[in-house]
Amino acid sequence: MALTRLAVRDLAIVESVELEPGPGLTVLTGETGAGKSILVGALGLVLGARAGGDLVRAGADRAVVEAEFDRTAGLVQVLEDAGLDHSEDRVSLRRVVGKDGRSRAFVNGSATSALVLRKVATHLVDFAGQHEHRVLLDEAAHRRILDDYAGPQALRALGQCKSTHARVAELVAEQASLQKAIAERERRLDYLRFQLIELDAIAPRVGEIDELDEQITLLSHAEQVAEDLTAVLNGISEGRSNAVDLLVDARRRAAALGRFSESFTDSAARLESVVIELQDLAGELLDTSRRVQSDPRRLAEAEDRRDSLRALARKHRREPDGLLDLRQGLLDEVAGLEAGDERLAELDSLLLQARSDLVKAAARLTRLRNKAARELASAMSPVLADLAMQGGRFAAELIPISGGEGALTVAGGAISVAGAETVRFVLSANPGEPLRPLVQVASGGELARVLLALKGCLRTAARVPTLIFDEVDAGIGGRTADAVAERLVGLSRDCQVLVITHLPRIAVRADEHLAIAKEKVGRRMITRVYKLDHQGRIDELARMIGEGTNPEAAQGLAGRWLKEHQQWSDDRP
Repeated sequence: MALTRLAVRDLAIVESVELEPGPGLTVLTGETGAGKSILVGALGLVLGARAGGDLVRAGADRAVVEAEFDRTAGLVQVLEDAGLDHSEDRVSLRRVVGKDGRSRAFVNGSATSALVLRKVATHLVDFAGQHEHRVLLDEAAHRRILDDYAGPQALRALGQCKSTHARVAELVAEQASLQKAIAERERRLDYLRFQLIELDAIAPRVGEIDELDEQITLLSHAEQVAEDLTAVLNGISEGRSNAVDLLVDARRRAAALGRFSESFTDSAARLESVVIELQDLAGELLDTSRRVQSDPRRLAEAEDRRDSLRALARKHRREPDGLLDLRQGLLDEVAGLEAGDERLAELDSLLLQARSDLVKAAARLTRLRNKAARELASAMSPVLADLAMQGGRFAAELIPISGGEGALTVAGGAISVAGAETVRFVLSANPGEPLRPLVQVASGGELARVLLALKGCLRTAARVPTLIFDEVDAGIGGRTADAVAERLVGLSRDCQVLVITHLPRIAVRADEHLAIAKEKVGRRMITRVYKLDHQGRIDELARMIGEGTNPEAAQGLAGRWLKEHQQWSDDRP
């Protein structure tokens, strides 16, 4: 047994519903619009399906779906990879959707993502929705179905094919870019070298623009600066009563006082330091005064130099101090272009190996698909016969691709990210008829049966513990309905099967029968779920037998069918 509990609150027209499906075959029946598919949708929601605020019941703040499953062996690794607890024998899932559209997901009480829920779902449930037979009309889906049937080896080979395809595409793109660059290399090199010559002719230095600004400022005010420097120098070390002479005299007097107190000796030493510092300062100012002379030629040269640096910086759209980085970048590009031939040769070697890896990966995937196609055709034949398609044949054809978006031509053929072929399901519904594409020959009822057969085969391959069929019995009746019912019972012998159906011939075969009803409470309609007892099943089956049938006769027929099924169940090994 897999799904043990499903609880739904405030979802669409469901106010509060709780199910506890048992093992074997469980059917859900009810009038159209009663909410049967809403419950299946709720299960999809808790397993990671898209969530939106429109799902929340009117007047409620949020919808909540909870589900409990028996833990499967394959699920342990998924939970461990997600950092989730897997110590219990059961797995508890919870999805909360607010009316603002935001949703939260939980596994065993720990917050997680909808992506993790979807990974969990692959180990627990396989859905066959009421419109899923349309998937069989989309040949793009046939490859995915065959790969699922082929199992982990094929999926790993598909992953390897995708990664090697991406590697080849990456190398091809780099090769094309480099070949184009090499074709334009000489023109580009001439341009780069011209820029380098221009930069080297100016030979900028970091911080030079600030130095030039200072120099231009001084030279522009040379006379004023010289006058002020002379006054400063006169005050420090030149002229009468300058500071150095006064301090020298003060130092001498303090040294003489040292014979009276040692503190005067310290004062004399400190005065000596001041004298030395002033003398050094005076020397620096004197050097500056000699350099700051009115010199129109030097001023013009500095201004020209600054203007040239700024013009070059503007040309390259950067600050003057960034010109050295520009120069290094140009040198690096020149080196790369000059080394382009070596990289091109390296790319040729890398591409040769990558293409070989891609061919090997695609060939391995093709082998696994061919093997799976043979096995699937063999598995489907007896199932189709059981589903009232005696003599019917099914096959999965592998068709080499010839191109298309993303396809690469390798070793004389084309390979896409999904391999070297597409897959097309073909069917012969009757003996003697040739195999033709499924999309051309299958009726709605035949598609439903093919889908049911496929789901059974895929379940056997994947060992998913719960199968859910949402009205896949559309378009069938009579003996075909009996055959479908028998197939569903057969599947339920080793897994849990939940079926939404309108066919009494299927509902009567259930181990557990749940009736979904829409009822008016106050001014609102809500959905309720009833687990039917024996009489309840008779009443519901009589309703399903249909209008136009005498109610008493319908009750009698329903009771007889149920009794026959019970006898058959008791005799079943």
